[in-house]
Amino acid sequence: MIRRILHEAETDHNSYRTNPSSNIPVNPDSSTQRMNELRRILGELREQATKTEEEIAWLQSQGQQPLPMFAQPTVESAHHSPAEKITLFLDLFATRRTVYPKRWENTKTNKSGYSPACDNEWRQGVCRKPQVKCTECLHQKFPALDTHAVELHLRGLATLGVYAIAEDSTCRFL
Repeated sequence: MIRRILHEAETDHNSYRTNPSSNIPVNPDSSTQRMNELRRILGELREQATKTEEEIAWLQSQGQQPLPMFAQPTVESAHHSPAEKITLFLDLFATRRTVYPKRWENTKTNKSGYSPACDNEWRQGVCRKPQVKCTECLHQKFPALDTHAVELHLRGLATLGVYAIAEDSTCRFL
């Protein structure tokens, strides 16, 4: 319906001259007729808007409300225990619990990045970095992503990352 109205308005507009200072169509002989036509178009558009608002109200009454763009925090959310918040964090962000990346920085080279966390990293007599790359190390010991690791991350004592692809090759971030 709106397309039809816009098409009619476009067709009617082609028969009018345009005022160069305002781009408003002007026909000195029938400006009253044009104003009436524009009022008719506005009336149809208002009618369509009213019908659309009524349909939205009906859908809302049926429980099919659209989700708000940004979820508002509830008062209850502030009363969760630290353990509950850690569990929520794990539910939202942990795609793999068997291994997780940890951020590293090299101040000498000004490089940084993420590598799999390893319980044997820099352990004397076990870790042979930098002569042996972590991917080739026979002493890899990847810690599980658990509540302790997440707590350290949330307290700002460690910076952890996540692997977007789970072990079953699915991704929960899409």
